[in-house]
Amino acid sequence: MKFVTIGLLAGLGIAGWSAQADAPPVPQPVLSPPEVSSAPAAAEPPVAEGEVRAVPAEPLSAQPSREEAVLARLRVVLPRHKDYRHALGLELQWSLWWTRSFGLAVGVGVERWSAEEREYFEDIEAVLRPHLGGSALALPVGASLIYRAERAGQRLRLNGEVGLRFVYVSSEVTMTYEFVDHYGRPTRVQDTVDLDPRLVGIARLELTGPLEERWEWFLGGGYQLDFAGGENWLYEEVANDLSGIEIAAGLRRRL
Repeated sequence: MKFVTIGLLAGLGIAGWSAQADAPPVPQPVLSPPEVSSAPAAAEPPVAEGEVRAVPAEPLSAQPSREEAVLARLRVVLPRHKDYRHALGLELQWSLWWTRSFGLAVGVGVERWSAEEREYFEDIEAVLRPHLGGSALALPVGASLIYRAERAGQRLRLNGEVGLRFVYVSSEVTMTYEFVDHYGRPTRVQDTVDLDPRLVGIARLELTGPLEERWEWFLGGGYQLDFAGGENWLYEEVANDLSGIEIAAGLRRRL
C-alpha cells in the first residue's frame, strides 16, 4: 500500500512538470513613451499696473555720425562804396555737419565788381575831366562756421553762416583823363586802379526747403565786410572797398 501511494505521488509530479513545460509563455507588458500634450501653451498673464517686466534688448540701428553736402550759390552784392554799381558772383561750397545743428564749410567763388561809370571829379584849373569805369574780378576762398535750426513743420529750415574769405583781386577798374595840353591839343590818358588782395568777413541767413530726397533750395541775404581795404598806391580811395549787402539763392545736395 505504501508503495502504491509513493507511485501515485511520483506520477502526479511528473505530469505537473510536463504540463508546465508545454504551457505557452506569458506575455510581458510593453512600456510606451509618455504622451506629449498638443494643447497650446498657456498665455502669459497680463502685466499688472505698476509691474516692471524685463524686455529683451534689441540692437540699435546705426546713426550717421556726420553729414556732407555741396551747394552752388548765386550772389548779388549791393556795394557800400559809391564807386561800384553792383557785383555778381557764383560760389561753390562743401560742408560737413558734425552734429545736427553745427558744421564747417569751405568755399571758393568768382565775382565781377562793376565800377560806376561816371565823371569822378573836375579840376577847373588844369581842365581835367577824369572818368571812372571798368570792373574788378574777385576770387574769394575761405571757410565758415554754419548753423541750421530744426525744420518748421517738416518743410522749412533756417540756416546761418559766419566766415572769412581771402580775396584776390584782378583790377580792370580804370581812370580816364581827358584834357587839353599846353599846346592846345586834346589829350586822353587812361590808368588802371590797382587793387590789392584783402580779407573779407561774411555773415548770412538763408531759408531752406526740400525739393527731392537729397536736393534743397535756399534763399537768403547777408552782409560782407572788407576789413583791410587793401592798398591803393595811386588812387587810395577809388573803388577800394568790397563791402556790401548780399542777396543769394541756390541749390544744395546732401551726399
